[in-house]
Amino acid sequence: MPDRSWLNTIIQTGHLNLSLKVRSYSPDQQGPARILTISKDTRIRNLTVGQQYSDLVVRLRTVRTNLNGTPNYVIPKVFRNENWHEVDLTVHAEQLSITVDGTVRIKDQLPTDPFRNWDKTLLLGFGNEFTWDRSWLGEIAWARIQQTNYLAKSQLIRPNGHLEGNRFTFIGAPLDLIINFSGFLPIGYLTALWLKGPQRVRRTTVIWACVTLLVELSQLFFGSRYPGVSDWVLNVIAACLGALAYTRWVEVKSAHSE
Repeated sequence: MPDRSWLNTIIQTGHLNLSLKVRSYSPDQQGPARILTISKDTRIRNLTVGQQYSDLVVRLRTVRTNLNGTPNYVIPKVFRNENWHEVDLTVHAEQLSITVDGTVRIKDQLPTDPFRNWDKTLLLGFGNEFTWDRSWLGEIAWARIQQTNYLAKSQLIRPNGHLEGNRFTFIGAPLDLIINFSGFLPIGYLTALWLKGPQRVRRTTVIWACVTLLVELSQLFFGSRYPGVSDWVLNVIAACLGALAYTRWVEVKSAHSE
């Protein structure tokens, strides 16, 4: 069971200290894309820090907001470049303060006992919503809540909500994995059907390994798309299995015709 003592402390005391050091790798992210979230899905949350295009967006659930923490607090043009930014969000004595790079950008008076409607069961996540559909692209140097750092080291955030130490995401969302795998089974089958001669399975695998690798790498040049190792691996495996299925069908057909 995850330790939620820090969450209980926030709810009971009404005091919140959140500190982030982040940089975004693209100003063309929306949803808002989740940098940090304490939430269940796209409609229920306690807190979310995110990015909407170049703007920093904070959704903070209090007794005067809805369950989604809206209306948002918006700080314009924070992420217009790839510079590092320090974001500090504090709530003390019903006073909200959001500071970016040492400058107070938002101050707001909150109601008494502002977090008494927070949900104690919600989880802390980075880089995506728990519904896998609000992924963020960037890097987090630290994420401190109530003075505790929840990231041991600087982390790159890649699509599908996983912390990665390189340019690629290794684990995709379940639906993405299913689509990538099932889509390339018939492609491998039809490619083997089209190819003539021996070693059609190997040739099919090599062809689609090269093609899909080029497709994945080309996504580096588009702000809203990112390469995924899991996509590439599943595409190649599925194409190979499709080619094997065709080859087996040919063998069975030949055996029955003799």
